[in-house]
Amino acid sequence: MIKKVVVGKDVTYIGMFSFMQCNNLAAVEFEKESTLENIGWGAFGYCGALTEIMIPANVKEITNYAFYNCKKLTTVDFEE
Repeated sequence: MIKKVVVGKDVTYIGMFSFMQCNNLAAVEFEKESTLENIGWGAFGYCGALTEIMIPANVKEITNYAFYNCKKLTTVDFEE
């Protein structure tokens, strides 16, 4: 059961459906100086426990349905 994901600073892409239906995923953390640029289609779809996320400043694209049906997701912040 996955409850937390820490995305390494050298990860540039979170692929399509990477964490889809991880129903217990409550936290996604990005390491400092993240180089993430793209969050793929449905990457966090149906993550029912996810309530908030901080998108790193380098992200250029969040594709369709990246957070589809995350019913408890109430806060999405973007780094400056």
